Amino acid sequence: RRGIVEAIRKAIELGINYFDTAPAYGDGQGEEIFGEALQGVDSGKIFLATKMSVGDKDHVRRSMEASLKRLRRNSIDLIQIHGTSYSDEEADLVLKKGGMIDEMCRLRDKGLAKFIGFTSEDQNPAIYRMIRSGRFDMMQTCYNFIFQHPYDPVRKSGTIYEAKKMEMGIATMRPATSMIFRKWIEKVNPNSTFDYTAALVQFVSSNPLIDVVLIGMR
Repeated sequence: RRGIVEAIRKAIELGINYFDTAPAYGDGQGEEIFGEALQGVDSGKIFLATKMSVGDKDHVRRSMEASLKRLRRNSIDLIQIHGTSYSDEEADLVLKKGGMIDEMCRLRDKGLAKFIGFTSEDQNPAIYRMIRSGRFDMMQTCYNFIFQHPYDPVRKSGTIYEAKKMEMGIATMRPATSMIFRKWIEKVNPNSTFDYTAALVQFVSSNPLIDVVLIGMR
């Protein structure tokens, strides 16, 4: 754990200022580690994001309170709904009057978070509903050299284009393809004599619609 804390502090020293975590990472340990590593760091120097699972308004409040306690913060920059894929029923729960998004907006109005977003690794109709609702400030999506579905520059279609139409910020996850590309390369170059990580990250960061490229600690 000490090594992880030191790595986060070194990242700040080198100019990295966007940090993303969630209660689901290590059953709260991810947030606790960030809380320790970022203690004493001026909130104006970093952008801190965490998440919460889909639930009712009471769940939203409880999850937020627990996250702030673990992060040792009175407020954060971004709170996101944590999802890989959303069913129509989950989208209903999020978007209905008096539902999850209304409670998240209330927390934002109270100053507990500056922005509201959601994460997804899917491109299904529920995602387009959430984008087009106009209720979210940011979307975090899976986009990389292998998984290019959210961005079709020929047809100018996909969720990245749709989110930009709504003036949402866009963060991407898995830029290094979660090691899939490396495994493919090892089929023809078993000794893995070249590290493609920098090129894979550059592919994502060169996209003009992307605001943040999230690179995992691994």
